[in-house]
Amino acid sequence: MYALLKRFHHEIGPLMDVVPVNKSGKKIKTIHDLQKCKALLDTGANTTCISKSLAEKLDLKTEYEMNAKTPLNSTLVKIYTLDLFLCFDNDEYHEIECDEVVEFNGNEYYDIIIGRDIITLGQLNMLPRNVFSFTL
Repeated sequence: MYALLKRFHHEIGPLMDVVPVNKSGKKIKTIHDLQKCKALLDTGANTTCISKSLAEKLDLKTEYEMNAKTPLNSTLVKIYTLDLFLCFDNDEYHEIECDEVVEFNGNEYYDIIIGRDIITLGQLNMLPRNVFSFTL
């Protein structure tokens, strides 16, 4: 079992480290050669999302585009595929193959939004004193 226990930002929510990998990229020797980024665990998001800037940095290929509805409007978004390595306690990593990752504008706090498509594979608990646990 993979487990993560850490404090969450009281204004942003639960953040965890992830390592995104372009599926069509070169084979990697070790996960430690790749760059980690922050991901928000968001139970309100149906699917996992990636910031436009990170998608460009990883040179992700657009699989297709679709209309996405938000509470405020509807907009055309790009859909990508990628491998996502979730970083857990004790320097453990778990690979998730993401076949539909939606592009979003991004912000200064995180480049990935982990949605219910991944969260429901495990268990996310919000605990007292701004602590959360995520197990898979």
